[in-house]
Amino acid sequence: MEVETPMMQVIPGGASARPFITHHNALDLDMYLRIAPELYLKRLVVGGFERVFEINRNFRNEGISVRHNPEFTMMEL
Repeated sequence: MEVETPMMQVIPGGASARPFITHHNALDLDMYLRIAPELYLKRLVVGGFERVFEINRNFRNEGISVRHNPEFTMMEL
């Protein structure tokens, strides 16, 4: 089943990857743009959804090169 997970998160995920930080004015809260949807997909699996995937945009605040772009599309199973 295809799902959508939050793009802005209250804690950064993604091991050593550096997140982009934004500010949610209404909540007066710094938030992080998604590095990977893995943690939210695992929550769905633990909650009883056996086969989930997401095609999404991810953001990593790291260098730019011919092999690396800070914003990219990925599919997570």
